[in-house]
Amino acid sequence: MTAVNAMSFGKPSVAHHQAYGGKSMSEIGQHIVMSLRDRRVIAPTPEERRILARIVLQKATHSGLLTFGLADTHLHALVTCSRLDANELARRLEINLVYTLKLKIGFSRAFVEPVIDGQHLKNLFTYILEQTNHHGLKWDPYKETTNLPDLLGLRVLGRYTVSNIRQFLPRVTREALLGYFGISELMPADDPLDRVVEAGMAAAGLSSLHGNVREIIDIRRAVIQVVGRRLSTETLAKLLGIDRRTVQRLRGKPADRQLVEAIRLQLGLISSLKNDTI
Repeated sequence: MTAVNAMSFGKPSVAHHQAYGGKSMSEIGQHIVMSLRDRRVIAPTPEERRILARIVLQKATHSGLLTFGLADTHLHALVTCSRLDANELARRLEINLVYTLKLKIGFSRAFVEPVIDGQHLKNLFTYILEQTNHHGLKWDPYKETTNLPDLLGLRVLGRYTVSNIRQFLPRVTREALLGYFGISELMPADDPLDRVVEAGMAAAGLSSLHGNVREIIDIRRAVIQVVGRRLSTETLAKLLGIDRRTVQRLRGKPADRQLVEAIRLQLGLISSLKNDTI
């Protein structure tokens, strides 16, 4: 099953029943809320918000992350680990966010709320994904400071959260997730070409394509495959910040299929929402 179709669920899995034990449990997860000590905006720019999302998705890999969401002054995360592990996750997030975003002030002690039952879990999932709307924010139309892109196949970094949702919230549907964008369908697209590099960075959760680490090389290759022969080698090289020879070399190997699909879905979302910037 691909990430694009991953949120069309059937009956709850065996693992789901085992997790709940067929009865109400005292704690089935933790709701984490973090804010800076002076309540200033945590990540004011699109680049900083993408960095924040990347840190959350990387650090919460083993915490049973179901979702996360950034409002301007506070960050929410919903996890299925223990309270002890949730506090440790909050500590790791604080260290990495302060260092990477070069924040001038640290975080207040994280608020960690136990999730007491399935309805509580469902309500928090919805509440966290609606943070920007709840606070009247218009700065993240592509929901990059949540894991909605990962759940819908728009981003590859947090696709591991799909299996977590299947286990703990199996009634969540693709249609419901698309509703957070205000759309009823999402189809892959190959245009607009002038946004393809932007779409590539969003698909990988990166704020730039500078450098030559493997991940960035993979994105460049995927962008080149999406573009095909519709742009000249010179134009592609300029867009990607590389030389013509590198473009030709990258064309020599097939790109990662899931990354190519994520870029095409990003382009489809851009076309659907018709916003000026990601």
